[in-house]
Amino acid sequence: MKKGIPRRIGYDRLDPVSTFERFYHNLPAWPHCMSGLNQSSYQLPKDQAICFPYIQLNKLRRAYICLDVDRPGAALCYKEVGMPVPTFTLENPENGHAHVFYELKNPIPFTGKSRVRPQNYYRAVEEALIIQFQADLSFSAYIVKNPYHSTRRGGGKWELINNCITYDLKDLAGYVDLRTQKSRSVKRKWQSEEGPILEGARNVRVFDLVRHEAYRSVKNHKEYRTFYHELRVYSVSLNEQCCVPPLPLNELEYILERVCSWTWHNRRSLGRHKFKKKGVMGFEPISPDLELSERQAEIRRREREGAKYTHSLRKRRTEEAIVDAINQLKTEGKRVTRTAVARIAGIRRETISRNYKHLFKSKIL
Repeated sequence: MKKGIPRRIGYDRLDPVSTFERFYHNLPAWPHCMSGLNQSSYQLPKDQAICFPYIQLNKLRRAYICLDVDRPGAALCYKEVGMPVPTFTLENPENGHAHVFYELKNPIPFTGKSRVRPQNYYRAVEEALIIQFQADLSFSAYIVKNPYHSTRRGGGKWELINNCITYDLKDLAGYVDLRTQKSRSVKRKWQSEEGPILEGARNVRVFDLVRHEAYRSVKNHKEYRTFYHELRVYSVSLNEQCCVPPLPLNELEYILERVCSWTWHNRRSLGRHKFKKKGVMGFEPISPDLELSERQAEIRRREREGAKYTHSLRKRRTEEAIVDAINQLKTEGKRVTRTAVARIAGIRRETISRNYKHLFKSKIL
C-alpha cells in the first residue's frame, strides 16, 4: 500500500496519463480560460482552452473538490492536517501556494433535475475540507490552475505532483467533521462587517452587495441596457471606495455580468414569496399522529380551501377595479361603456361582459 494512505481508505490507482485524460473529459465543452489572474477571460472550445494556465471546472458535473491553499509549502500541507494524499496538486513555484485537487470516482450532478441530497453531501464535505486545510474561504473553484500547463508536461507554469488516486465522498468524509459549517458562518461574518473590504473577502462581499442592489433596482427599469449601466456605475464606485486594494476590472465585470444576467432573467419572480400571507386561513397545525393517507387528504382539503379563498379575493379586487373605473368615467362626464371600463381597469372587455355585467346599473351597448 502506498505510504501515507490509511488502510480504511478505498482508492484506485490510475495510470498517470489517465489522470489528465479524465480531467480533460470532465471539462465543459466551452470552458472559460485565462492567461493570468489579472487578465481577461475567454470562452473557447476545450481543445483550445486546455492550452491556458487557468481553466474552468464543470459546475454541472462536479468531479473534483479543489482547494486554494495560500501559504508556502501548500503542496504537502495534507500531511500537516492529517488528510489523505490528493489526486494531484499544482504549486506556484514563485510563492509555494497551490491548488489541491481530490478527484471523485462518481461525479455529482448539479443540474436542475438532480437529487438534492448528494449535492448537499458534496457541499458539506467540500466545506469541511476547506476548514481542515485552512484554505481560502472565498475561492469558488470556478476557474482553477490547469494541470496540462505544468512543468512536467512541456515547461508550463505550475509544479505538478500527480498521485493518481481517486476517492469516494464517503472516503473523504471519514477524515473530517461534517457537523462543522464554519466556512459559511465566516462568510456571513464578512458580509456583515463594516469598513473597508480587504483582500481575501473582496469577491464575496462585492458579489453580495451588487446582487442586493440589483434586486432593489431591477423593478425600475424596462430595458436591460439601462439596468446594466446603473449597476455598473454602482459596482465601479463600490470597488474604488470600499475595496483595499480594488478588484481587477475583469473580475468586477465578471461578477457584474453574472448578477445582471440572472437578476434580469428572474426579475418578475423576485420577492413573490414575501407577499404570501401564511396562516391567513387560520388552520391548525396538522397532527403528526395522522396516517399518511389521512395526512395527504387533509393537505388536499386545505389546498382546495386556499384556492377558493384566493379566487374570491381576486374576484373582489377585480370588482373594485371595475367600480372605480365606472365612477371615474361618471366623474369625468364620459359615457360609461364596457370598452372604456376595460381600458381603465386593465381587464379584457370579454371578461367584463361574461362575469361582471351585473355591476352596470343600466344596459350598456
